[in-house]
Amino acid sequence: FALQIVLGILAMIPIMWFSRRREFGADAFSARVYGREAMISALLAIDRWVHRAQPEYSTQDPLVTFKISGKTGGILGLFASHPPIEERVAALQRLS
Repeated sequence: FALQIVLGILAMIPIMWFSRRREFGADAFSARVYGREAMISALLAIDRWVHRAQPEYSTQDPLVTFKISGKTGGILGLFASHPPIEERVAALQRLS
């Protein structure tokens, strides 16, 4: 039973890695469709909202659950479904 739990936790690492990679792809696609600056603006708006809402909804906020705010670093970052917003914005800025 304990091995099953450990293996389940370890299996989440590549699954979440793939999810973060897909998010970069989705951002790039949206930048092509709607414009790079529009995507960057939208991501920064999400970041501002998360920072405003965190004190009020720190345990209830669904974005915190998915680690969308990008404030989870270290080993916990391996389990985040979304890359940090700062990384997403940087990737969009590198697009030509």
